[in-house]
Amino acid sequence: MNNKHCLILFILLLHCIPTLAQALRGTVYDATSKKPVPDALVYLDGTSIHTITDQMGRFELQIPGVINTSLIVNHLSYVSFVVPNPFSEMPENIYLQGRDYQLTETIVTTDRFTRAQRIKAFKEQFLGNSKAGASCEILNEDEITVLYDLDTQTLTAFSDKPIIVVNHFFGYRILFTLVEFKAVFAGGKIERDYTRYQFFAVTSSYTDLYPDNKTLQKRRNEAYEHSITYFYKNLTHHTLAKASYKLFHRQDPLDPYDVFEVKDSLSQKYIHIKPNMNVERIMSGVRTVSATGGNLNLSRPIGEQIPYRTIDVLYKRNIQSGIIFYTDEFFSDEYGNINAIDKIVYTGHFGQLGAGDMLPLNYQPQTP
Repeated sequence: MNNKHCLILFILLLHCIPTLAQALRGTVYDATSKKPVPDALVYLDGTSIHTITDQMGRFELQIPGVINTSLIVNHLSYVSFVVPNPFSEMPENIYLQGRDYQLTETIVTTDRFTRAQRIKAFKEQFLGNSKAGASCEILNEDEITVLYDLDTQTLTAFSDKPIIVVNHFFGYRILFTLVEFKAVFAGGKIERDYTRYQFFAVTSSYTDLYPDNKTLQKRRNEAYEHSITYFYKNLTHHTLAKASYKLFHRQDPLDPYDVFEVKDSLSQKYIHIKPNMNVERIMSGVRTVSATGGNLNLSRPIGEQIPYRTIDVLYKRNIQSGIIFYTDEFFSDEYGNINAIDKIVYTGHFGQLGAGDMLPLNYQPQTP
């Protein structure tokens, strides 16, 4: 075959290779005046992919591939706008409703804890107490209202403005919009060891402060290898054993592909959980991680539903997690982010991950 034929064949092969990269475009308007809204933050929830609208309200995000997350449009003067499925149903024009700011009512409580104690408990529950979680600094802590109900022993928190967090351990600046936070305690304490369950839901946008720092890259890579997304990515690539994962149910070894059936589905993977008889009622001590961009924690069962299947996960012989599926199917993108985040519960290591342990959903390991 001569060089000319080789070139023609190469060009034909290029045309046969599907590209997953795409752009998300739109224009943001004021819903009342119909005028463009400049300087609105537009981001894929839970990722480092973000931009700002120009003076005409226009934006464009270049995306390397489909990610299981929402698109968020944020502006302090408006109510946040969420596009749940931007890769399949992206509106050309987005209209923001004005935010009705009112004077914040002074709330007088008679609980036994000071604001400093409540904030400390909030940060432990929300960010986690790992090295990464403990390294996190909230730059606008005064914007957060934290309340404790003595009767129900429940800690709640809310903020009208995004919470600005610097994760010094990983080198990220993160904007968290706190959708909901609740932690229920026991024994009249608000310490982590007395937590009965906790729940938080946020949207988030990551900015890499030190993209070329080799020490931070090493830390991020290690955290990624201990993450839930890494487990699902290896599941869909049939590399769980190579990545040092083992699956069990009540100490009985499981073949992963006796449990999961993985199929191609356009740019994602379809995972079907095969039925079996190991379902059981789970009543306490569980947590689900992720929702709205991988950022939901829930350490309680989903009501009192009977789970579809439960498995135990052992990573590198000493890191244990549990996964409780309340669904028999879900999709995973190329990064390992899944879509049925409200129907899967985690325990053990996976269940202890806080917002401070999370990496962007589009994180790809780098070689330091």
